[in-house]
Parts: sequence; structure tokens; C-alpha cells
Amino acid sequence: LGSVRDGYGGSVGVGLYGLFVAHRDRAEVWRTAVVPVVLTGVDYRRAHEGCHKTGLLWNELVAAQRKYWESVNADPSCKDLRRVMYALDPALLELHSHTKQAVVDDLLDAVATSRTNRKAGLKVRAPHRLKAYRPLSFTRNFGWRVTPQGRLGLSLGRGRARIVLPLPTLLDPATGLDVPPADWGELRLCWDRDGRRWALHIAVPTQPAPALDPIRVMGVDEGIINPMTIAVQTPDGFDAGGH
Repeated sequence: LGSVRDGYGGSVGVGLYGLFVAHRDRAEVWRTAVVPVVLTGVDYRRAHEGCHKTGLLWNELVAAQRKYWESVNADPSCKDLRRVMYALDPALLELHSHTKQAVVDDLLDAVATSRTNRKAGLKVRAPHRLKAYRPLSFTRNFGWRVTPQGRLGLSLGRGRARIVLPLPTLLDPATGLDVPPADWGELRLCWDRDGRRWALHIAVPTQPAPALDPIRVMGVDEGIINPMTIAVQTPDGFDAGGH
């Protein structure tokens, strides 16, 4: 959102790297700020191991869910999936409890979404693909917190050292003001396979986008296919540039 100062004195424009996902919850508008981060040494290795375990956990739950459908002809509950999860290899469960719960919640949400889309006439399937990686989820105050030294600590679970990063500074594009960490929601640490880099996805509240004046809308350029392309008004007209 706006810009993110990475803690080392530099400046990173979030819009140049990632996406904004807005959703409404209790009349509030939230966005997901995508903040590139650098992990080195042991943190880099532990993050990869965690994301790989999370992917394997997803695969096990997807398989268990499909077996449940075949044998019971009904949906497994959240409690059923948690029972399956905690019967798996303990080495696979060396993750923060909220990260494991996020995998269960995401699977249930994915199934519900697939059914909603099918009812709308779309050709979709329930979750079935194997995943090598999934993001690590960190809930506020439990999964992540600001350390006394003013840095961002990400918990990998009880008894395991945290990943500690510089604390990003997020700017709300609607107001230009800082969004303090006290207002942040869930964080996810994601591996970008194409860019070969890590990024934090931070849920933050923002202002609703202003309604467009239909009289001033000139038209829609269907040639803009890059999701990160922005058309900007200039003295000579409009300039479309993408990243």
C-alpha cells in the first residue's frame, strides 16, 4: 500500500511487486499488502522447510477428505480434519498451531468456493492437486508480534526460534498515512517461485475506493491485460505502464 520502507533505509513500492486484494468484513475494507523480504542463512532454510511441510499437510488433508467423501458420502467437519491432521507423522506437524489450523480452514473454504462456483455455472473441481509449498500463516499477537527491539517476529511454533525481520512501514494509498502494526491482521510468508524471493502478505484495513463518476469515464482499454498495469493521466493524454 503506497510504499514500504524495508527497514534498511531503502524504499519499496508495493504496487510494483504484488497485488492488492480488497475484501469487506463488518463494513470495513481490507487490503493485502505484498512486501518483498530477504531471508538469509538459517531463516531461509527454516522458512522453506516450513512451507514444504505445510504443502505436504495440505496434500494429506485433501486425500483424507476425498476418502471421507467416498466412504461416508458426506463432508468431513473441521474437527474430523483436525483429527486426521494430528494423527500424521509428528515431524510433519512441527509448525505453529495457527499455521496448521489455517491449512484446515483454507481447505474447507476452497471446497465451499468450488461448490458456489459450480452453482453459478462455472466448471470447477474441488481441491485435488498436490502442492509442494504453501504459505506460512501468522495470526496477530500469537503468530507474529513486534519485538521489544522494534522488529517483526514470526513464530514457527513452541520450542523453535522465531524468524525476525525488519518491521515494514505501510502507507494507506487512500490517505497517505502510516498503517500502524496494531491495525494489521494476519500475515503470510510466501515463496514466489517465479521471482525466486520471499514476500510478506499483510492484511491491513484501508478506506473504500471512491465511486467513479460515470460522466468522466472515457472508456475501457481491453488491451491492458497485465494485472499490474496502470493507466495514468498526463498532460498529453493517458499513459499505460506496467510492472
